[in-house]
Amino acid sequence: MYPLTRWSYEQLSARLDHLAAHQLYPELVVVSCQVIEQVIRRHLAREINLQRLIWVTGESGGWRPLTTPAERDQALRSLQGPEAWKPVWRKQLHEHRRLPPLDQAFNQAVGSNAWNILMRNAKLPLLPCQSAKDAPLRFGLRHCRHKLVHGMQSPPQRELELLAP
Repeated sequence: MYPLTRWSYEQLSARLDHLAAHQLYPELVVVSCQVIEQVIRRHLAREINLQRLIWVTGESGGWRPLTTPAERDQALRSLQGPEAWKPVWRKQLHEHRRLPPLDQAFNQAVGSNAWNILMRNAKLPLLPCQSAKDAPLRFGLRHCRHKLVHGMQSPPQRELELLAP
């Protein structure tokens, strides 16, 4: 994964425009998903650094103070996916800072139903660019990226063309 959040907005926009202009839809799906994941993790990392606390789920759940940089780094490494992001976001940003829950905050920033398009592992409802005669997409952006990177078969080109933008 490239550290895309260190790129300037102009550099990132130019890269995405270049990929779209050359119809490199698989790369566009992977890069888009990476940017989204890195931005969410950056928000969580910033809040963890400010509060010097992390919400731990599981049997030893609760607030855990982070006193050393090593503890903080270990806590940040544990935030590897939405299953880990959502409870930490809920406790540290939603309940503590009164921001919307992660899915609502994402939809406000990106657009209506965007969280569903990002996270869904099953058939999606029709996208705005699809007509009623089109078949629904089989899966969302993260699942599509996972299939591209780790799957035995690539997703169909039509689905890549719809998810990439």
